[in-house]
Amino acid sequence: MSDALSVPIAWFFMGEVPPPLVVRAAERQAHDHEGLSRIELVDGGRSRDMAIVEAIAPVGGRAGLHSHTGDEHHLILAGRWRMSQGDHVVELGPGDYIRWDGTIPHDAEVIGTEEGHMLIVTLASRN
Repeated sequence: MSDALSVPIAWFFMGEVPPPLVVRAAERQAHDHEGLSRIELVDGGRSRDMAIVEAIAPVGGRAGLHSHTGDEHHLILAGRWRMSQGDHVVELGPGDYIRWDGTIPHDAEVIGTEEGHMLIVTLASRN
């Protein structure tokens, strides 16, 4: 029956389904980040397995050389960004995507004439 309905067998034994987490744009937690205007927690900081943030920076703003555990995914929402990791330098604009190994030190800088916005997805911090 589960195959016919394309659901896992556990679905038939589930009790009450918890409501989805909704984080309204106006309610996002944010913190200042040196070199950037701010980092907003798109997922409210409550995802179990990943972290989704929006980095916002003025022209010339940069994240600074840093590293993280696991892959890091970036989607440029606005502005032009120069992304650097080792000898690799890539310029990206709205709609462009880049993934890299976050354990290798990397940097991101807003270039051009408008404020930069970038969506970043990484493994959730397990502090």
